[in-house]
Formats: sequence, structure tokens, C-alpha cells
Amino acid sequence: MKKILALALSLLLVLPFAVSIYAVDLSTLGTLNSSTPSTVVSGLNLATYDFTDSNSAKQLAYVMEFNPKTSNLQPYMYHKYNGSGVKVLSDGNYAETDLGIDVVGGINADFFSMSTGSYGVTNNMYISNGKVATDSVGSTQKQLVFDSAGNASIVTSKLDYKIFVKGEEWTYIDPTYLGKTTALVHINKRSDTWSDRIYYYDSSCGTKTDSTLAGTEIVVKKLDGTDLVIGGTLKGEVVEVRKDSFNSSLTADQYILYIKNGSQLQTLADSLVAGDKIDILVTETIAVSKDTMENALTTIPVPIQVVKNGVNIVGTAEFTNYGVTNDPAQRTAVGVKADGSVVFMACDGRKADTGGAIGLNFDQVAKLMLEMGCVEAFNLDGGGSTQMIKENSEGTLEYVHASTRSVANSLLIVERPTVAQAKIDALQDLVDDITAAYEFNMPATINKFWTEAKFVLATSTSMIGDYTGALTRLLDAYENQGSVYKNLAFGKTYTSSQPWDGNYADTNNAELTDGGYGAVDYGVHWVGYHKNRDIVNGKHFATIDLGSVKSDILSFKAQFLCDVGAGVPLPTAVDVLISDNGTTFTKVASVTGLTANQFDSKNVRELFNIDLIPSSAVSARYVKFEFTSGGTFTFVSELEVFAAEDVVVIKEETVSDTSSETSSETSSETSSDTSIETSSESTNDSSEIVSIPDTGDKGADLAVVVLLITLATAAFAVITRRTVKR
Repeated sequence: MKKILALALSLLLVLPFAVSIYAVDLSTLGTLNSSTPSTVVSGLNLATYDFTDSNSAKQLAYVMEFNPKTSNLQPYMYHKYNGSGVKVLSDGNYAETDLGIDVVGGINADFFSMSTGSYGVTNNMYISNGKVATDSVGSTQKQLVFDSAGNASIVTSKLDYKIFVKGEEWTYIDPTYLGKTTALVHINKRSDTWSDRIYYYDSSCGTKTDSTLAGTEIVVKKLDGTDLVIGGTLKGEVVEVRKDSFNSSLTADQYILYIKNGSQLQTLADSLVAGDKIDILVTETIAVSKDTMENALTTIPVPIQVVKNGVNIVGTAEFTNYGVTNDPAQRTAVGVKADGSVVFMACDGRKADTGGAIGLNFDQVAKLMLEMGCVEAFNLDGGGSTQMIKENSEGTLEYVHASTRSVANSLLIVERPTVAQAKIDALQDLVDDITAAYEFNMPATINKFWTEAKFVLATSTSMIGDYTGALTRLLDAYENQGSVYKNLAFGKTYTSSQPWDGNYADTNNAELTDGGYGAVDYGVHWVGYHKNRDIVNGKHFATIDLGSVKSDILSFKAQFLCDVGAGVPLPTAVDVLISDNGTTFTKVASVTGLTANQFDSKNVRELFNIDLIPSSAVSARYVKFEFTSGGTFTFVSELEVFAAEDVVVIKEETVSDTSSETSSETSSETSSDTSIETSSESTNDSSEIVSIPDTGDKGADLAVVVLLITLATAAFAVITRRTVKR
């Protein structure tokens, strides 16, 4: 890989300048003894801080800063082998050799399992280059999200995965609670105890699967440029079915589904043959996070937040350390400033007995990140995991702070990579084909992703993940055009029977139309109705106000939970009535004779989506759902009203080529130059995304940097540029 380096920047490392590139004195932490500034590459600054804390203990911290919104540098989560651990320096070198990207810095990132059989496996989910790199299906976690323009957001995410084989969804009956759930269990992970469900492996785990027990391994070729991206469908074709197989090889354009021998799913797996089609659909289940996660280029799991809205929250009710020790130790942290700058921090520690640094606790990490100007900051994995790397003057990577421990993944700083022309052409061809197919009018759902794709093509900051995501989602919308409708009830107000006031109350009287679907293992999205409370003729009701009379209503849907053993059967009947005035209602659809045994004689806990279809399209402002109680409780999650989606008139407008604008079709929030976006999950997923105000910049003084470069130039008279080839 070739790089152009400015010799003057490397010379700054040895020039006797006493001025720090960070305008801080660390007064909230103790006494600053010395600070050593340097410039790694253009746009990436590094400083070393030697200070004595308020307890008279020696401390040593390393801080990197860059701004992905104004420079060519981007944060990039990466790990060569997601089923095992490697050191950060190895990750950086692997990223350069395997992916061809230019790495200039990095730190260790996520916490990981310390168990023997799964040592080094990340505990969480993250996105790398726009695709899901690893996940445990059903997990919920806080994520620091960056898009390709460098905009940062903080969201809570929970992804859902559905696998369709030859058009039929594969599900798994959990023997513990007899509930049907998704067949997938882990994405690119290795386990201590192997589940009976399906493990997914692709190149994010390396060149071999991490399975260790004999089973069936289904080798699938990824089709049409699709991948495992949120909001899209990974399309694939079976290449080979390997029986009694484990730890087998795969190529970059393949993935493998692994099912251990003896699983209830093995018979289905063994029946597959080459040429069979498999689709994997990935969706964000938390409504407020959907747009952000679909447009994520990289995400970092950040369970331990220490600074929020410019305030140290350590020791408050908002702070949770999830069992991580607060004793002084090596620490790694990441933060975001109000102007979008990103701060990496690594500190030394546990060396007091040899005269070295003692290390920081959570409160000190928060104070240090605040000194750096961060308005949001998070403690990452630390202790023996703490590592930081940088590019040296020879163009190779080296440690700023090293450790002997392998880690789960690395948060790298990379030069924005070039997108291959073949990937650009593939997306352009799809856009052109769809434009030709809809000469004047286009269904709204397709138009949304068509517009997103055009924005990606027109924006100079678009990265590989943007192209992969845009193509996957647009192709998915186009191929499903005949079954796409809009839900008129989403976010609308309603009146209903009085629900149960215990664990399954209707939070904010909004859960039935908030877009959040209930899970088979209960959870926050269910509303419970009791047979003896506010019931008329054995029926409960919910009446939705659509706001105005809507036409071309084609169908209705209600989601119920069936768990007969817990006193939660299906209703025996569901009716839909409509009205223009809210007073006079007419029944237009009905489903009767619903019983648990009708669907599953084993009394399995299960989700049911009841579709109610009128004989012809109807118009209404008010839609009333009535459900007849079938037992003690009736559990309802979501009520939906579907109409034919809008048709959009195609306008060939030029999309601005910019690195800071975000299309209104591709994101519901845009970070300004002085804020980042944050959101959190509430019980009904209706949390508001709020801007974080500028609390003042204590970071790098650009004037000082300019002065240093000027003095270096004067001292050595000439700036020599050289090309270094690794």
C-alpha cells in the first residue's frame, strides 16, 4: 500500500515544543506534569499525558482525536476472526492486507467472553462496513453509530433475523418454554455449549467456520451483491450440504449455516440440495432506531456510559457498570465532541508497585473525557485488553500502548477507502433498471430506497457499506413490490378497554400502534386485557383514529400471544368495524373459531398474526378492533390498518454531492456541525432523538497545530514528501 507522508509532521515528534495540542490542564483530575503532542497523519492528533491525580498517584494516558465529519478519516470496527481473539496490532495489519484499507490508528473495543470454549468472543453485536459482523440473536444493546459522512448517533438496538428456505420460514421450538422462535441463534460466534439452533458464518469469522462439533454445514453463495445488512434480505443459493462436518472452509462470497447433529432442525437441513434458495431478512425492531441502524456504516457496542450530555454520570442512577470493576486499572474509552470530533483514550495502570501508573477508575475516565471536550463518552474493555496503535513515520503500524491479551475486536481509524467500480456499476444498473420499469410513477416503498441509492451514487463520501446496503434494500423492495402496503395506524391515537394495570399495562396509551411487536418470551410490547375488566358481551376493544377518512383500505392485522398454560389463550373471535364519524360502526371483517388446538395440539407458546380482509377496499377514519376473550387474559401487541401504498411521481432531480448532507429519504435525523444525535429505548420505543448542545471545545487548538507545522518548516527549510510501500 502506498502512502504520501509529510516529513515535517514526523519531525514534530522531536522538536522541543512545550505547547500541547490539547488546550487542557487536567485540573479536575490532579496536576499535569507533562504533555507530549504529535501528529500521526493529517487530521489525526495524539497526545501523551503524565499527571498526578488527586490521590497523589502517578497516571499516564494516551489520547487520539480526529473529526470524521471534516477529514478523510473514519472510525471502523473490525476483527479478522470474530470467533476468537487477536491483538489490535494484528487487526490493523489484517485490515490493511485483507481489505486493502489504510489504517492509521486504533484501540481495543468490546468486552468479551472469558470462558474456555468461547474465550475472546464478543458479548455484543456490531456493524462493520455496513453489514452485521457478529450478533447473538435477540440481544438488546446500546450502540454508538457512525454513518459514512461521520455523523454520530447513540441508539438502543435489537435486531430480528428471519430465515426463509425455498420460501418457507424456518423456526425453532424451544423445549424450555415451548415457544416458537427464529431458527438463527448466533452470527459469527463460537460457543461453550452448542445450541440446537442455527449458527451463521461468513468471512467475518475468517476462512473457516468456528463450529467444533459434527453437524450439517450448508454452504450458500451470496447472490446479486446482497449481504447481511439491516433492513434488507441476504439472498443466497445452496452450493453444497456437508454432513458430519465442522470447522470447514468458506470463501468471501459465501456463508455457511451450521446445525449440530441431533438438532430438531437437522432433518430440514439434510433435505436441502444444491440450487435451493435461502433468504435471510434482518430488521431493526426498535422503531426509533430503525433509520439510524439502517444507515450505519459502523457501530460500537457501548454498554458503560460515563459522560452523557456533557455531564459526568458516574455514581448517579443513570450509571451502570455491569459488574466491571471500579478499581484503578488500565482503561480504554471512546467519546464524541459537540463538533463531531472523536476521541480515543487508553491509559496505563496496575504498575504502582514498580513506580508506574496506578490506572483510572470510572469517575476519572469521565473527568478525563470531559477535559478533552467530550459530550458523550463510554468506557470500553480495559485492564489487560487496553491497547492503542498508530501509524509511524515509516508508514507501518506500531503500539502506543501494548498488552499481551488478545481482544474481541478493534475500533480502527482508517483513511476513507475507494469503492470498486464494479460495486458502483452494480448499484447504478439496478437504479437504471427500476427507473425504466416505472417510467413515471413508482410505489412509495421502492421510491424510498431508489432515492437512497441515488443519494449514495451522488455522494462522494459514500463507502463500500453504503453501496452494499443500498443495493440490498432496493433489490428487496423491488422484488417484494406486490406485497408492500403502508400501515395507516402507525403512531395514531386510540381508545380501548381498560387493560391490566400490572406488568402488561398500556404504557402511555400508545403500545398498540407504536410499531413494536411482541416477542414469544413476553417483553415490553404486550398489552394484557383481563376477562373481568371493562368487558362488554365478552369482548374487549380498541378504536383507532386515523386522523381523517382514508380510502383504499385493503386489510387489517392484529398480533396476539397464545400461552394457554399461563392463562393467555387466543381470543375466540376478532372483528373489525369501521366508521367515518366515530359513532356508527359497520363490521367489515371477522375471524371466528380461534382456539389454541386449531393451530398447535402441543400447546406451544406462539405468536399469531391474525389477518382480517374485507370483501373489497373500504374507507374509514375510525377502525375498531373487537376481540372476544378466550380465557383469563388476552395479550395484544400491535393493531395495523393497511392501504395500498402511495405512488410517487418520479422527478429526475440532481442530488447534491456532499459529505455532510443526509437525504430525508434515508435518515430521519441529520447531525449538524455542532451536535450529535442520541436516542434511548423506552418501554414503547417512542423515545425522541435529541440534539446535544455545544458545551464548549477543550480539544485540539488548530492554531497551535499550524504554528508547529510552520516552525518545523522553518527549522528544516524544506518539506520532503516520500512514498512508502509496505
